[in-house]
Amino acid sequence: MRISFVGTQNVGKSTLIQEFINKYPMFSIPEKSYRDVIKEQNLDINENGTLESQKIIRDVLVDMALDNAGKSHIVHDRTVLDNLAYTLWLAEYDKLRGTDDEISEFIATSILLVKESMKFYDIIFWIPINHNIPVVAKENRSLNLEYRQEIDNIFDGFYEHYKTNSGLLFDKENQPCVIKLEGELQQRMDTIALYIAEDGELVENEGSAITDLQTAWEEEQLRRQVR
Repeated sequence: MRISFVGTQNVGKSTLIQEFINKYPMFSIPEKSYRDVIKEQNLDINENGTLESQKIIRDVLVDMALDNAGKSHIVHDRTVLDNLAYTLWLAEYDKLRGTDDEISEFIATSILLVKESMKFYDIIFWIPINHNIPVVAKENRSLNLEYRQEIDNIFDGFYEHYKTNSGLLFDKENQPCVIKLEGELQQRMDTIALYIAEDGELVENEGSAITDLQTAWEEEQLRRQVR
């Protein structure tokens, strides 16, 4: 089972991942993180990210997905989907410090890498902003609420692409299950338990949440066709 937690900053992701590992000790976290590379290379990130820093982080996240693709129980903190969200924000505010052609090519390549690397995950858990979660200052973390909300809005757009099976970011025939984790810590863990059994395997039976979710999407697609 290969899973990842994604989302903007200060949504309780680190706390949730630790709680997840406590509940599912058969899962491991990759030894090296993109955060290690940020520190080692002193990269500009968040609102100050550049084309160069985004490329370095993007490539690290892609390599992590590939390097851990064969592991049976691995949990990732972020994916290249996160990198794309921050890249799109930086592009929107003309902060990438590149030519129009360089930026367009970079974004197009990033979208292709997202689509391919998503095939190496079984479940993506997206954590949207919950304003009841206290904001905690931490190294390399932005406390700007407007910035965090705009990144969250981008993730919401990604989620809509997934639900409609647009094929832009997720391969129509080979994609992970993307689950939105709302609420606070316990509610999020309760939702995770609908998809991952106590033995760390996928909950997969006739009445499973994933089956119900897939049925709902199929019904929605049918409604779209007859409108």
